[in-house]
Amino acid sequence: MCSNPTANEQIYPSQAAGDAPFSVTEEKLRAAIHVPDDFEYGRNGKIPVVLVSGIAVLAGMTYYYNFRKLGNETAVDVVNAEYVAYSINYIATQTGKSVAVISWSQGGLDTQWALNTGSRRDPSSKTSSPSAPTSTVPNRIRPLLCLTLGLPACTPSVWQKNYTSTFIETFRNDDGDSAYVPTTTIYSTPDEIVQPQSGPNASVRLHDVRGAGVTNAHLQSVRTGQPADGFYSHEGVLYNPLAWALAVDAIVHAGPASIARVDRSVCEQVLPPTLDLTDLFRTEGFLFIAVAELLAYEPHMTAEPAVAGYASASSA
Repeated sequence: MCSNPTANEQIYPSQAAGDAPFSVTEEKLRAAIHVPDDFEYGRNGKIPVVLVSGIAVLAGMTYYYNFRKLGNETAVDVVNAEYVAYSINYIATQTGKSVAVISWSQGGLDTQWALNTGSRRDPSSKTSSPSAPTSTVPNRIRPLLCLTLGLPACTPSVWQKNYTSTFIETFRNDDGDSAYVPTTTIYSTPDEIVQPQSGPNASVRLHDVRGAGVTNAHLQSVRTGQPADGFYSHEGVLYNPLAWALAVDAIVHAGPASIARVDRSVCEQVLPPTLDLTDLFRTEGFLFIAVAELLAYEPHMTAEPAVAGYASASSA
């Protein structure tokens, strides 16, 4: 448990009129944010970055061997978080700066949902999702993962990520597949969890009906025949050198990442300079932990749970 102090301004039970209220205690929300001892709270030009995890694995484990080390390459401060909307507001009030978000897998969809239900009112809070290779956009998500594992029932979150779920339908009704803030999505064709991940109907392609600014970066389309556009899986995007370069570009510039600004020499690398083969293998390893957590989670359900009341009302 973390002993993060009370926020510098009121953000609980909601920060502004129209925000969806939190249903979890503020103490629990704050405890789910891990602020490192060397976090500089926006001082010395540091950009605060919130790391949001995917399904079944906490952010501290998801990013420990990859994006947690991003601060070694650029002027950013990273924190791990589980409750997205609260974390964005909390870090923003504690630092007095706009917050960037790096999300992966389900974390991208969670971040979009959080923006949809409150944080979107402040477009200066550039919330890029540069490492979200799968769920940033609720378009076509592979039929239920639990059925793939041969299970008769699923966890609530897996039910909600199905392409035909009420959750996804509710999202689409409010243009949830369009950016609220400048956003970068990065995805790879050989994704073993979510398909399709190429072409105009790729699952994570984000629309831009609000004009917030979007870059959809398909790794295999950026530069052909180089290591960085090779066989990078669902979790492999977390250590892909081109994904890292785009993440940094998205964070340090106004708007989403620009592929034209990225030094294409990174495509010749297999890993970012900060990472090594140990980081690669240990990042791959946590996927097995995610499967184990999905199997052990209770309760499993035989149907999708109802969406939150505030979401139903807003999309009516």
